[in-house]
Amino acid sequence: MGFLKKVFAGPDAIASAMDGAKKGLDALVFTNEERAKADDGVRSFLLEYLKATQPQNLARRYIAFAIVALWCLLVLVAVISHAFSPAYAEFVFETLTGVVTVPFGGIMAFYFTAHLLRSYAKK
Repeated sequence: MGFLKKVFAGPDAIASAMDGAKKGLDALVFTNEERAKADDGVRSFLLEYLKATQPQNLARRYIAFAIVALWCLLVLVAVISHAFSPAYAEFVFETLTGVVTVPFGGIMAFYFTAHLLRSYAKK
């Protein structure tokens, strides 16, 4: 009973409880303005990340070139080998999809996303 008397003892306690309730109800609704601010925060974080990791660009490009070259080579080998051995072509396509496609997609997404973010930031 003493706890309840302290909580509801005066107008300051009631005002702080009402402020807490308002903030809680306001946090339940995610408005378009709040969504836009959150999106801007994510975009600015990604741009800062790209600026911070710029010295690593050369190494990233070498790795990206190697993965893309491997993907292209495996596609070419699979297509050519299909005429001679469909089983070998199937093995190459399985290797391609199981091992190389995910890094290839990640690299393409990274480079195209970075380009899109830079072009969006210029506007």
